[in-house]
Amino acid sequence: AWLRQANEVCVVMKKAEAERLQAAGAGCYDWRKPRGFDGHISEDELLYRFVTSFATTADEVDRFGQLIA
Repeated sequence: AWLRQANEVCVVMKKAEAERLQAAGAGCYDWRKPRGFDGHISEDELLYRFVTSFATTADEVDRFGQLIA
């Protein structure tokens, strides 16, 4: 939904895809639509927030990349 500039990424994603990622161990959380958001979100989609930290390993990033590929 926005260009990434930090350790957080917000994306519009189908609910079923988020459930699949969560079942595979990915942590993502539905997020409320901010004021001024002019993107379209369908009935079967939500805005999701992904966050990394100093403790996130390269292996975890690689595994997540495989999940979304």
